[in-house]
Formats: sequence, C-alpha cells, structure tokens
Amino acid sequence: MTGKRYGSLDFLKITVAVSIVFHHYQQMLHVKFDNFINFCDGLLYLGVLVELFFILSGFFMLPWVKRISAETPGSDFASFAAKRYRRILPMTALAAVVYELVCFAAWRFFPEARSPYSAIDLWGTVTSIFCMQSGWCFPNPRINNPTWYISVLCLCYIIFYFVTWLAVKLKTRPAYGYIAVMLIGFAIKMRGLEIPFADQWNCRGYISFFEGVLLAMLLDEYDMDKKRYTVLCIGILAVTLYAFRNRFIGEYYSVVGFLIYPELIFLLLREPVKKLFSSKLWSSLGNMQFHAYLWHTLFLMIIDMLIHAGVPINTGNVGTMFLFAALVEAFAAFSYFVLEKGMDRLYVWLLPKKKTAQSG
Repeated sequence: MTGKRYGSLDFLKITVAVSIVFHHYQQMLHVKFDNFINFCDGLLYLGVLVELFFILSGFFMLPWVKRISAETPGSDFASFAAKRYRRILPMTALAAVVYELVCFAAWRFFPEARSPYSAIDLWGTVTSIFCMQSGWCFPNPRINNPTWYISVLCLCYIIFYFVTWLAVKLKTRPAYGYIAVMLIGFAIKMRGLEIPFADQWNCRGYISFFEGVLLAMLLDEYDMDKKRYTVLCIGILAVTLYAFRNRFIGEYYSVVGFLIYPELIFLLLREPVKKLFSSKLWSSLGNMQFHAYLWHTLFLMIIDMLIHAGVPINTGNVGTMFLFAALVEAFAAFSYFVLEKGMDRLYVWLLPKKKTAQSG
C-alpha cells in the first residue's frame, strides 16, 4: 500500500465533501426540503462526516510510519512538517484573509445583517492563518469555521510524528502510541473536557485520525483475501458492539466511526472496486475537495449577503443547492489548478535560488 493512490478513496472524498457542502448549505441558509434528502437535521446526523476526513488523513500516513521507523533521509520533523504545511498553510491562510475581508464588508455595508458577521478580528485572523484557531491554546475565533478540522488535523500531524519517533527510540511498535492517543481522545470526550489541546474538537481528531493510521497498518500487514476480510469485519463489529454496550463511546459515533467507515474503506479497496476508479481523473477531483471544503462557507456567506441586499435567490429549491455545489467545485478547480499549483511552482522556483545564495 505504501505510496499508492487509490481512485476509489478519492471518490469517497468527493462524496463526503459534496455532502458537507449540502449540509452547510441547509444549515447556514436555514433550508429544509419536503420532497428531498435533508443533509441537515435529516434522518441522519451528517456532522460526523468530518470524522471520515480525519480517518482518511490518518490512513494516508502509512508511508511516513515506515519512513520514520526506518529513519530514512528526509524523515526528520522539519521535512515532514514542510511537506504537510506546504499545501495546507498557504491556501488556509488565503481563505482566512478573504473570509475576514468579506465578513467585514458585510458588517460595514449591511447593518441589518450584522449579527452573523463582525469587524475584522486581527488576532483571530493570525491564529487562523497559522492553522491554530481550534484545538490549540487560543479561543476559537470561528473564522471560516469549518477549518477547525484543518487546525486539529495539523495538531494530529505533529502528535503523529513525535509518537512514531518516540516509538523508534524506545524500540517498540508505534501502534501502541497511536492506541494511547485514541484512548486520550476517548477520555476527553467522556469527561467533556474543554482545556487547551484537550477539548471536544481535539478528541474527534485524536480518535479518528489515529484510527485511520491503524487501519492502514492493519491492511498493510495482512493479505486481505475474502476469508480474512470477513473475519476482520466480524471482529470490528464485535468490538464496536462491546464498546457501545459498556458505554465506552456514544451510540451514533461508535456505529459510524468504528463500524461503517472502516468497512466502507475496506470495500473500496477491494480489487474490482479499485479497477472501477482507476482513472487519474479521480486523483485530480480528489485533490480539489480540500479546496471545496476550504471555500464553500465563504460563498454561502456571500449568498446570505445578496439575500439581505434584496437579490431574489430561491435557496429553498433543490436545483439551487446543486447549482451552488457545482459553482463551489468549479472554484475549487480554479483554486487547486491555478492558485495552489501556482504557489507550488513559486516555491520550487524560490527554493533553488535560496540554496544558490547560501552556497555563494
């Protein structure tokens, strides 16, 4: 599994991202459908879709587990952090600044709509730019609020690296450390803690991210033929039901996070399903979903501003919601192929120049 990219998991990312866009569309614009699926306040609570993003983020850390464990060149923390932040930080920072400017414009020019918006929060903008707005040691300014996931994810990356590094130094399996972090997450959740680095945002990342790492290690170590796949699924079901029965974790999250999500990933990694999504197109579409997640609340805020300005927008129409999602995906394509890749080319262009200057 090391170093591979699976189109089937990219398809899963696309499905989850679009569902989250639908969820926030109905939540922020106060929309409820009579003859269509309600992604907010419907039959199922879709807020836990973010947990699936955490699981997938941890799942893709398997190559780094092996690199850090083998102490290969380029596996130091600086290289690891640069690799992660090189993509996450610039786009998250740009989205935070744009969000605050639009938010201030709404507050300044639409007095009747001031309740959801505010003047620019400088300190909140700084913490958001550096992906530290939630789950760290600062009050959450709720700037582009869905990016709380990115903030907690960055913290999970740091914990992941040092837990793996410590396991190497102690000559033990890193899986023990990952399980320990998950148990800490459960303790935070059960105790309802709200302290720095241990609040109800953190526990969602600690549990799900490291669950994803463990799932990847499990699949990497064992040949998943039909017999072992069946035994594994039965084992997951038994552990989940035991945890629920003994009230270790909440009913809904236990079923979704520890039963449905893992088995869904296992299903998508079956050979016939992987072949179905073998096109490289899925990889590009999958990469775009980070940008869709990053920008969609900004566009929802703009729609809300237009409604306050008297622009007739039929938000209660299902077609409008699908059109909105299509526009978000179109901008996500622009953000990925133009903005992110442009910044990446600039980074590559500047880096050799810096080295040349130092050598001279």
